[in-house]
Amino acid sequence: MSSPSERRVFATEIRSREGRFVEGVAAPYDSETPIGSQYVEVLMRGLFNKSIREAALNLPLHIFHDTATYPVGKAVDWDDRSDGLYGVWEMDSSDEAKRAVEAAEKRMVGGLSVGFSPIQSDVKPGDETTPTKVIRKEARLVEVSMVSTPAYAGAVITLVRTAGPNIPRPHFDKWKKWAERM
Repeated sequence: MSSPSERRVFATEIRSREGRFVEGVAAPYDSETPIGSQYVEVLMRGLFNKSIREAALNLPLHIFHDTATYPVGKAVDWDDRSDGLYGVWEMDSSDEAKRAVEAAEKRMVGGLSVGFSPIQSDVKPGDETTPTKVIRKEARLVEVSMVSTPAYAGAVITLVRTAGPNIPRPHFDKWKKWAERM
């Protein structure tokens, strides 16, 4: 004799986050960039992999590396691509964050800059005609900042967006109607 079976169906709705998001290239790879008049720096792919794995979600987004104030956002996604480290930051609802978003939309603040602690670097000494080259192979990512003039030309904000609550979900809506008939 078999026991009666039970079937339980729960309708679950997933809502997207509402708010403002900034996306961009935090660190372009394989690009020689002068750091002042001291040396040329190159960031290698994978430089921040350990940081991203261990602690990069919720990593703060600041304005102009001002870490003495509250962050204007936090990291919610990272993508280590062949040409650079891409990120998505959820913006805070503070007045300062709103002002930063507005400045980014107007392209007054269109760059990104990483704050990091070097762990492993190769140094190729320069001479009278060639600057010293520092190749960053591993570093601890500490923060990212929105800036008007990034050190790396490719470190740019690529998108400012609002997450909308009305994302089409035809499969979910069809399933929900089926579940309601049960």
